[in-house]
Amino acid sequence: MNTSVRKYLVLLLTMLLLQSCAVYVAYGLYRTVTDINATLTLVDKSITNIQGVLSEGKNLKRAAADGKLISTLAEKIPSLIQKDVALATKEKIVKLSGDLKFSSDDFTNKATAEDLPGAKKAYNDMTTTYGSFTDLMNDLSDSVGEPLR
Repeated sequence: MNTSVRKYLVLLLTMLLLQSCAVYVAYGLYRTVTDINATLTLVDKSITNIQGVLSEGKNLKRAAADGKLISTLAEKIPSLIQKDVALATKEKIVKLSGDLKFSSDDFTNKATAEDLPGAKKAYNDMTTTYGSFTDLMNDLSDSVGEPLR
């Protein structure tokens, strides 16, 4: 085999290796976004339930169970991050999940105590964090070329 053919063959194999590495990293981000979005769908359902209870303004303890569920889901989110996701992205996800857990714990405490003004404030904090989380997931979804489902 002549040397120019060998050079092209080595170049071709190197390009294929780099391409497969890029696909592997993109898959890790895709899997992370998909798994977290599934969890955020459950969070959204609980937030909707909480909103209904808050609009009634009484028997807030019914909403405390949804607050606990959101807290549990938020605690689970960091474990859904695949190992190939960039450190800055991991840090954002971990921070937002911690903020979501904190605000849902605060809501649960206020709802259990039947503190309507405090529960409403904690609910607003929780929905703001949830909104930031969904924005991040939309941005990450766009970066891997997969629409949010």
